[in-house]
Amino acid sequence: GLNPDLCLNLSINSGCWVSSFSLLSKSNENLSENTKVLLCLSEYWLERPNLQDQSGFLSALDTYLTLGLYRDALSSILPLSAKRGSIVNKVRQWGESPFREGAENPVLDSPKFKGMLKSNIDLWFPPIQQEQLAENRDSADHILGKLKELAPNLVLLYLPNAKIRESYVDAHFPIRRKRFLAEIERFAAKHEFTFINLSGQMAEDHLYADFHHWNRTGVKIGTEIIAESLNTISRE
Repeated sequence: GLNPDLCLNLSINSGCWVSSFSLLSKSNENLSENTKVLLCLSEYWLERPNLQDQSGFLSALDTYLTLGLYRDALSSILPLSAKRGSIVNKVRQWGESPFREGAENPVLDSPKFKGMLKSNIDLWFPPIQQEQLAENRDSADHILGKLKELAPNLVLLYLPNAKIRESYVDAHFPIRRKRFLAEIERFAAKHEFTFINLSGQMAEDHLYADFHHWNRTGVKIGTEIIAESLNTISRE
């Protein structure tokens, strides 16, 4: 890029296509046509129903307008207090549940599977309708086209997960990951992006703090794997 030895970390706790475009746009002055941008992906970016509504806390009105997503722009100006109120109400219902009659208690999904904590990502997946899935695909395709204008050398990255998480996904969401990876491969080919798929690598459970997030040892090993992958594509 403009500063070949400079590495920028653009992170947000509400990652999605829109927030990725927003962060990259704000960093535009540090980019050039040679800048390599690494975008870490998650299944819920395509497989999560009502993704923009659930992302919630990202104030992205200007980004939605820039992207021409006017319906989502209107949704994004919903007052934060209303979204927070919905969250507080759910927490209140959960807190009151032990004091209700047994017949009224909801069945809560366990936060663990085979002794390992699930990550926030794996707790966000209710069933998705085909119409919503198609909307997510169209939105992703459109935004990737806009990202191409900002970062022609964008690299899409799918990080590895714990082996326990892989078995959980295979049991509960057998087609989700396969469908997601197939769509990302299609998008990468269409927009001429490199796609690094690290699924199946670094599967040892002891390298993870939960289903998806690495612990300190995992960070060291995972970073080395990513660096080697980037070096490989740079030599090609």
